[in-house]
Amino acid sequence: MTALLLLDFQNDFFPLGTVEAQGADKRMVETANRLLSCFDYAAACGDSHPADHLHFAANHLWRRPWQTMKVEDRERLLWPMHGVAGSFGAEWVHGLHTAALHRTFFKGAQLDTTGYSAFEAEGFADWLEECSIRRLVLMGPLLEYSVLHTALDARARGFEVTVIRDGCGKLELQPGDAERAWELLQAGGVQGIEASEFYGKIQNTDNN
Repeated sequence: MTALLLLDFQNDFFPLGTVEAQGADKRMVETANRLLSCFDYAAACGDSHPADHLHFAANHLWRRPWQTMKVEDRERLLWPMHGVAGSFGAEWVHGLHTAALHRTFFKGAQLDTTGYSAFEAEGFADWLEECSIRRLVLMGPLLEYSVLHTALDARARGFEVTVIRDGCGKLELQPGDAERAWELLQAGGVQGIEASEFYGKIQNTDNN
């Protein structure tokens, strides 16, 4: 079985959000909607952080977003507040056909988890097993974070993984971050494909 997984399709990552990603726009939502009915399953996974999340710069004196701080010999990237549970920013982005989703999941609920990978979301891995899903097709506004980490985690668990190239946005905190993410995905055995190419292949995809 194959599942389309939409990552972080939430207000905070789209225009006027606190972490507005490059390329996260109406076109991305339209692409997602077009693909929703083309797979055995479709799901979305988003952030649901507590307001006092330790990866928010606002929760550390004299720190600002996108700085890093060392905690127990590990670098922690500090983010603007986003995806706070119950907030408008954490709601699914306007126009997304959520009624077509089979399941929704939320990640980053613990104070010191990054929430980058969908496999951090409660029940996500169990759902994949219950539905006999062995292939994941990913898209989302944060290529270098949620898409990258979810894809590599899935590959490590033996899943076949495809990323919709024109279904991803990027942050580019440093020049070349997106390109480096694609290199890591390719090295990890993740396939990249344009949505336009995918439409013609969907009908021929088997359910093994």
